[in-house]
Formats: sequence, C-alpha cells, structure tokens
Amino acid sequence: MSEFLPPHTESDFESNFSQLKPLMNSTEAYYESSRCLFCYDAPCVNACPTGIDIPLFIRQINSDNIFGAAKTIFDSNYFGHACGKVCPTEVLCEGACVYNHSDVKPIEIGRLQSYATAKAIVADKLFYTPAAKNGKKVAVIGAGPAGISCACELRLHGYEVDIFDSKAMPSGLTMHGVAPYKITNEDVLDEMAYLEKQFGYRLFHNTTISAKEDIDQLQRNYDAIFLGIGLGSTSELNIPGEDLENVFGAVEFIEELKIHHHFVSVPKKVIVLGGGNTAMDAASESARMGAERVILAYRRSREEMGAYDFEYELAKSVGVKGMFNVSPVEIMSFEDSVNQKVPFRGFRVKQRH
Repeated sequence: MSEFLPPHTESDFESNFSQLKPLMNSTEAYYESSRCLFCYDAPCVNACPTGIDIPLFIRQINSDNIFGAAKTIFDSNYFGHACGKVCPTEVLCEGACVYNHSDVKPIEIGRLQSYATAKAIVADKLFYTPAAKNGKKVAVIGAGPAGISCACELRLHGYEVDIFDSKAMPSGLTMHGVAPYKITNEDVLDEMAYLEKQFGYRLFHNTTISAKEDIDQLQRNYDAIFLGIGLGSTSELNIPGEDLENVFGAVEFIEELKIHHHFVSVPKKVIVLGGGNTAMDAASESARMGAERVILAYRRSREEMGAYDFEYELAKSVGVKGMFNVSPVEIMSFEDSVNQKVPFRGFRVKQRH
C-alpha cells in the first residue's frame, strides 16, 4: 500500500513532491560552510563536471560574501542554481568530499550552491553584460542547458543570438524531464528569466525546426547554427502492445507530470520497465501520485542497473519493488482496453567460478 494519497490539489501535489534538497536559510548555510576544510587541490572540484571552484564559493558564503559565491558558481556554470538541486552530488562533488574517508557526513555542496545562487536570483543581482555587437548572428536550436549556455557565451563575445525551441517553456529536460521533487518549475523559470535578462538573447518558443527547408532558411539568415537538441525520445521496446492505452515513455510521463501536476491520473498498479535513473524517477513519481503498487522490472541484475544506488534507494523508500533478470514479452490488454498486464520471461543467472 502506498504511503501517498493521490493529490487532488496543488497543495497535495507539493506535499507529495516535497523537495529533496530544500533551500537552506542563512544560519544553516553559515554553519554548513564552516565545516568545510577548504582542501588544497580539492577532490570535490575534480569531481565537478563544470569545474566550479567549490572551496572558494563555500569560503565566500562563510564570510557572508553571498553574491561573490554566486558569481563564482555562475562563472563556471550558467545553470548553477538548477545544478545545485538536480545534479547527482552524491556521486560527484559530495561523493568526493574527504569527509567520506573519516565516516563523517560530507559537506552539502549542492544545497550551499543553490543557497548562494537563489540569493542572487531573488535579489536580481546581475553579473554579466553582453559585449558590443560584432556584426554576427547565430541561431541556436534547442533551449535546454546546452543551447542556453551556448547563447550566454556567445553574447559575451558580441554575437546576436536567437534561440528556437519546440516547447512552450525553456530549459529542456530541466523543465520537462526532471522529477518535481528535485526541482520546481518556479525554480527553473526564475533562473531562465534571470539569464535572459542579463544576456539579452531572443527566445522563440513553440517553433519546431524539423525539415531541411527550415535549416536552409536559418543558414541564409545566420552566420552559424548551434544544435542543442538533446537525446531524443524514449527508446522503444519493440514488443507487441507498446501502442496500447496507458503505455507511456518515462520522459513523456515525467513531462506530463511537470506541466499538469495533480491533474495527472496514475492507476493503482504501475509497472516501470528499465533500470536507469529516469526509470527510478518514473517509479518514484508513480508512488508519490498514489499508485498502490509500483514494480520496477529490469532485464539484468540489481548490480548491473545503470541507475545510481541512491536513486534506487529513494524509489524503494516510497514503496517501489524491484524485479530483476526479467524481460517483458508483450503488453496485453484486458477487455476494458484500459488496463494491461505484462508477461515476463525470466533469465537464469550464471554463477561465475
């Protein structure tokens, strides 16, 4: 039985999807930052994909230079606020913290990062000014993190930038594909408005670039084109029944949930096929939407799953059950055409000697 009731109001939804990394207050940030050892050649920096100078921004927070901390973060990562909330810090910066070797809780780097950047965004503290126009124009296709970051960098070098995106709102998967308990829509849109105000690129929403003629026209009107179109849709299973009602790709399901919140209806029993982090999110979200039974089925062993351990533990904590070494044969519909059942083929695990 799920510990969550189906949300019927926005308040219910927010309660079921309370933030995993809530914003710190100033007292929490001060005391957490004071725990940092400010390591020389800090392993947390080496573990950060964007190379943020983590000891520096934590020292700045500790000395009450909050805007300085935010500037340090944004200098390395224009999506500094979002990344503080959604990055898998447990296996990146926080996973590399030296405290892990002393059986001490690592510094909450992600929450400190979000604290500083949120302060700058709320205060409308602007750090960047576009360079003088150089007479060149660039078209960016895709308003996700790659496209927006490209536009910001180009504006600092004097290029005019137009961004085209098929969605009604910017930020790509940050907006449409990240679980609501990791970041809220308001957090995403506030950071996007903050960046757009500083860098002055133009955004064209609900604009799909899908044909050669579209590209040809862009090539005539712009000096260069940047493609930031993401990874595409969910992979297909190639089994009978994929097109039945109530069968959804995980990314599509998460997007529906991010946009429509408590208006999304989730059945009492849900099967999630897959072993990656997106599958973990879809399973956790189904449970938080009130599904009474959620099964996560994966074709290999638990140890071979691509998902991070902490993501699977999070799913289990809300009642998701794992089923391993099984593969779906087909998706079959009952007579009501709404409910489905999924027969599986099991695999015998060979023992290694």
